[in-house]
Amino acid sequence: MLRWLDAGMLPHARTGGGHRRIPGGTLAEFMWRQGLPVPQELESPGPRFLLVDDHPAFLASFEHLLRNRVPEANIRLAADGFSAGAIVARFEPHILFLDLVMPGLSGDRVCEIVRKELRMESLVIVITTGHPNRVCRAQLQSLGVDHLLRKPIDSAELNAVIAAFAPGQAPTGRRHRETAP
Repeated sequence: MLRWLDAGMLPHARTGGGHRRIPGGTLAEFMWRQGLPVPQELESPGPRFLLVDDHPAFLASFEHLLRNRVPEANIRLAADGFSAGAIVARFEPHILFLDLVMPGLSGDRVCEIVRKELRMESLVIVITTGHPNRVCRAQLQSLGVDHLLRKPIDSAELNAVIAAFAPGQAPTGRRHRETAP
């Protein structure tokens, strides 16, 4: 740990007495990126979101939008479907925001894996796509998709999705699967 601190890999502050202080969220994020188990007490109590898209600029802007809307959220990013599957199993997000068209493992295949092989029926899946007219909504619904968001993401629609599906975000509590794709 000291090597990571000294190398500047782990942001921290020093007290007047020379002690090092690492904010809990910073430590949890660092541990996650290093593949280390993160103790539950270090995780934020907010909702967990996984964002999956093969375009880094979209991921960064979407993460920024979500952090502004739900500052207490735990957010993880994946750049492809293969990484998404591994992160879903380990991170157990409340909402999976998933790009439909990606190289390698596509979003619809990730849905199949999550629902059938990992048996994560309670996970909310929100497909993000720039081409909603090409998407067969009936097919997505049969894969267990809860909602469809058009790119670029409309903040009002995102707010509605978060209010409907994220724990602790709706005044009336969580409403699961009321919104079809």
